[in-house]
Amino acid sequence: MHSLQFKILIIVFAFGLVVGLLLFIDTFTPETTMVFEKEDAKMLETLASSSPPVVQLEELEETTAAVSGQDVEEADLEDVEVARNAVEDPDDSLGNEENDEDSLPPIVEINEPPPQISFQDINFSTREAIVNILCTTNAVVPFGSISGSGVIIDPSGIIITNAHIAQYYLLKDYPIIDGVTCVIRTGSPARHMYVAELLYISEAWIEEHAGDIIKEKPVGTGENDFALLRITGRTLKEQEPPKTFAYVEPSVGDEFALKNQNVLIAGYPAGFLGGVSIQKTLYAVSTIVQIKEIFTFSENLTDLISFGGNIAAQQGASGSAIVDENNHIIGVVVTSTDAETTNERDLRALTLSHIDRALLKETGSGLLELLSGDATVSSALFQSTRAPALTELLLQAIE
Repeated sequence: MHSLQFKILIIVFAFGLVVGLLLFIDTFTPETTMVFEKEDAKMLETLASSSPPVVQLEELEETTAAVSGQDVEEADLEDVEVARNAVEDPDDSLGNEENDEDSLPPIVEINEPPPQISFQDINFSTREAIVNILCTTNAVVPFGSISGSGVIIDPSGIIITNAHIAQYYLLKDYPIIDGVTCVIRTGSPARHMYVAELLYISEAWIEEHAGDIIKEKPVGTGENDFALLRITGRTLKEQEPPKTFAYVEPSVGDEFALKNQNVLIAGYPAGFLGGVSIQKTLYAVSTIVQIKEIFTFSENLTDLISFGGNIAAQQGASGSAIVDENNHIIGVVVTSTDAETTNERDLRALTLSHIDRALLKETGSGLLELLSGDATVSSALFQSTRAPALTELLLQAIE
């Protein structure tokens, strides 16, 4: 009996112990949870006091609109979408459109016009390139001395002039050695500067006009009246010539000489000077004129251009440069009509296009081709092969 009571007592005690333990756990858990929540709240308060203020939703939306372009027109939003597609698809640089040549804009070449050059600058550079060709006789001969003009057309020192001036080089040793002396003069007044040799003279002109050298006033159309000289040194032999010379670039096309076009004439006219004055006080003259008329010798080509009367229409102007607005030489003065005053005369020039055609016909090479070659070799070849026969033609006419 007592053992049964004892067992019941133990069971009751155990049951009470379990119930008490469960009650204890239930009471302790909520309090612990609250402690953690309080610590979290304190931590949030600390973070809130040390962090920047949170942007309000309205402000955030406004900022997003400013960045993404929500305040632009609808068409722009479509452009943004196209751009987004282009980034997402690198093979399609135009979004949904195919990247082919048809969808690209045409390529347009922009040809800039050449810079305009003033005639003041053209005048300055041309006067640096023009020369006076003075040939004098040192013996009794049936022809007189001559003064003419020329212009350097290549930096190597090639001068273009008239055949009726350059023919004196063919008579260098007539009637004695150095019976005729030619010198190249520059500056204003003209001063002895260079010596030169004959590079080429028109054979057609010599054949037709060999007898003109002994005439007081020879006449002609100017056809084929051209020659080329090569500067070989200075008049003072101890001085070296320059490596390159001031020159005017030649243009040989017919299209460069147009009616009513303004051009510059520059040379050494000496019509009103005597022999002593030509030696000492010959000054360069330049003037701007208009092309009045264009003439052809045949085949309707631009061979001769006319300027009317002007200050350059004097003896000695033969070989003067005709320079266009692009600073290119397009002709050389060749003839003038006879009249009392320069204003009444008609000054005419042979075009470089005519000279180019004549050279091609006589030699097989045009002017520009000749200039691009070795002038020393070309001159030596001309002196040894062609010049002797031309000299003989002149001697026959003289004697």
